[in-house]
Amino acid sequence: MLPFETAGVFTKTGFCISFLANFILIYLTIFHVKQIFITYKRMVVYFAVVGILFSGLEVVARPFAHNFKGVFTAYGLVVSEVPKFIMAPYDSDGRIKIESLQNITVDLFLVCSHYLVILYCGIKMHFNMKKELKKFSAPQRKLQRQFFKALVIQSLGPTIFLVLPASPVLLTPVIAPLLNVQVHWKTGWMFSLIGLYPPFDSIAFMIIVAEYKKVIKKNLEMSTRKHRDQKSGDFLRKRTGHDTLTVNEAYRENQGNVSKALKSLGHETTASYGVHSTTHLRPSHHENAHFLEMSKLHEKLKTANSSTEVQKIEVEMYEKGKKFNESRSPPNRYDLHYLTVNVAVRYALEVVEKEKKEKKEKKHKEILLVTGNGNRSVDGIAAIKNAVLRDLGWLGYCTAKKDPRNPGVVLVKFK
Repeated sequence: MLPFETAGVFTKTGFCISFLANFILIYLTIFHVKQIFITYKRMVVYFAVVGILFSGLEVVARPFAHNFKGVFTAYGLVVSEVPKFIMAPYDSDGRIKIESLQNITVDLFLVCSHYLVILYCGIKMHFNMKKELKKFSAPQRKLQRQFFKALVIQSLGPTIFLVLPASPVLLTPVIAPLLNVQVHWKTGWMFSLIGLYPPFDSIAFMIIVAEYKKVIKKNLEMSTRKHRDQKSGDFLRKRTGHDTLTVNEAYRENQGNVSKALKSLGHETTASYGVHSTTHLRPSHHENAHFLEMSKLHEKLKTANSSTEVQKIEVEMYEKGKKFNESRSPPNRYDLHYLTVNVAVRYALEVVEKEKKEKKEKKHKEILLVTGNGNRSVDGIAAIKNAVLRDLGWLGYCTAKKDPRNPGVVLVKFK
């Protein structure tokens, strides 16, 4: 016999599996499965809830079934080492105890009647379904056959997890004396299998009924695809230096093909074969040239001696930034990365004003201003973003806020 603590672990494990399997079954039945009728849905949910309660009650009741060494204290006997039968059909002289034999007979009848009911209902359902299914459509016939198969398989659950653990307890007291067999093996560990009965029913039902399999497979594929897309997005963002929105759009436009997305972002891959193969990336000529031009203008600003010269450089910076954004896609996305704060705010206000005046069929409901999140600044302060948010906040016809998906982007929505 297993120690009490070890058997308790099996019981708790059975409850966890039962809770998880039945919870998934209830969730799928209520929110995802469409082909099953509402009456059958209710029945599935009710049985799943009963399964959770059944396995939960076993966990709760187990401590109360423990004797807390009462027999050892009163009689000096170690229970785990004393052979015993709850119902012994013979007394010490070998005579039959009618009362115990009656109890064993009733128990055996209850177990056997269970199978008689299953057998009778199964045969009757088979012939009735064969007659009635002719009136249904092909998909409904297929679904009803799946339900019938599920019921047949579910009938094995009580056999494996309820009847078999109970059989040694019920049959051994009757058979052992007749065969003159000395019984000294212990069967208490078998009762730990009872907790595995509720999840067996639910898992069998979800495996056999096709719609449940399709929903589970679809959700697993979505979860896997989401994880893969996230990893691919991180890779593209790290390799190209583009922001999240640009990377995600390029990835979607190329239907999840990383190589094509790299090319569309102005990068190319050069494969080298062998154990230590690596991928070499070349930045976009267009973006690289823009960065160099803006860097030169920033250097000029540092050495400018008059306000007129500063103004002239900022005008040039504004024109180059505007030209760079007009040559990129999407049309509602504007990059303010390489501008000064003054130029970025001026350009952002102009863009918003322009979008406001557009005709309804051409007007965007929202625009994206890529300001950065201070990662490239010396002190880490997002000066452009803060200035743009402050100035756009005074406009009454739009709202400006940080994009929750990307902190380096200001999302402008028109009212």
